[in-house]
Amino acid sequence: MIILRFASIAILVSASLLQVTSAGTLGPLTYTDNGTSITITEHDRFEGGNVIIPAMIDGKPVTVIGGDAFSRSRNVASVTLPEFITTIGDRAFANCSKLTSITLPPGLNSLGIHVFEWCTQLEVVEIGSALTEIPSGMFYRCAKLQRIRIPSSVTRIGSASFLYCANLKSIRIPEAVTEIGPTAFLGCKSLEKVTIPASVRSVGKNAFSISGLSRLTLKEGVRLIGSGAFAECKNLSSLVLPASVKEIEWGAFAECPRLPGVILLGDAPKVGKKVFGKPQPGFKVLIVEGAKGFTYPKWEGYKVSLPAPEITVQVGNESNVVAADFRSNFGYSEKDRRGKTVRCTISNTGTLPLRKLSLALSGNGASDFKINGKTRKSLMPGKSTTFSITFKPEVRGKRRAVLSILSNDPDENPFEVNLRGTAVVPIN
Repeated sequence: MIILRFASIAILVSASLLQVTSAGTLGPLTYTDNGTSITITEHDRFEGGNVIIPAMIDGKPVTVIGGDAFSRSRNVASVTLPEFITTIGDRAFANCSKLTSITLPPGLNSLGIHVFEWCTQLEVVEIGSALTEIPSGMFYRCAKLQRIRIPSSVTRIGSASFLYCANLKSIRIPEAVTEIGPTAFLGCKSLEKVTIPASVRSVGKNAFSISGLSRLTLKEGVRLIGSGAFAECKNLSSLVLPASVKEIEWGAFAECPRLPGVILLGDAPKVGKKVFGKPQPGFKVLIVEGAKGFTYPKWEGYKVSLPAPEITVQVGNESNVVAADFRSNFGYSEKDRRGKTVRCTISNTGTLPLRKLSLALSGNGASDFKINGKTRKSLMPGKSTTFSITFKPEVRGKRRAVLSILSNDPDENPFEVNLRGTAVVPIN
């Protein structure tokens, strides 16, 4: 009897030290009971519609969505998560190809990798305020994702987190973020502008390459720009690098055909090979007075310009027009009738103020082109002004004129654009 008593005590003690886990099902959901909380481990992939995960099962809170729990549940359109959820595992909702929206609860503080990859219909995601990281591959190939608010608690954006989100139109990177991982926004072709806040220390390899960026703002604080970080941004038309940038790896800004040059506000950073690729004719590296480490007249194979204003002109959809080599064709218009109107933008991409701005039309067809609006007389570095030109011919036939933009630009004054148009008379 004593032996049996001791044996039973030993068994009871060991059982109390173990966490007892049991499994169960609730509709299409399979779960495990961890004693004090519930983990959803699987959703029946053949079930669909709007899924509501209960807050409590068997009197215990649902706190975890396990890895691959909803993976390949291709008929699920939406998921409502309870407020007690704190953890979502790896690939939990991967390949939910009909999922359109989801709200992540405010208490969620742990996300696995590739949670929503290949959710090709996902458009809107609301993220709670407890997350500190956007994990790797979180929205990989979410082609319809248009907007997302990253909470201010996030300090890191992981690799491939928004890779090939082709419809992502805007993103605000919080002030707390210190690192943007490799390929984070690669292939986001609808993303037109982004501001990298002062908190960010490094922008990873190919982080924004092949994106739709036309406007990039880098705040003072960024130190490292990785290889190919902004490569093949075909619409990027201006670039100012703050003095905090100490290293730019190879090809960081390669294949950016609309980039007329770069302004460096500090000393020469350490650079890799072909950091700006093979630039277009007239590409310049503009430096500030007193900057150290640059060689003149070329630095790392790129022409260096000392502190000066620099005029850049965009006519219609053509940016960074090369003076005297560009012809703007206004097409055909009936005589004495208003024809095509083209918007023009003058920018100062230099490091000193662009002053004494004025416009003039000359040539035998000057009266056939009308300048609309007034330009500013001066532009500080990084600023621009717009106007438009309308073709309204007074004489039949081919009409020619030259638009001259006068300024204090040291080597492009005047900046000239050839204007072309043809006036026709309708046959009654």
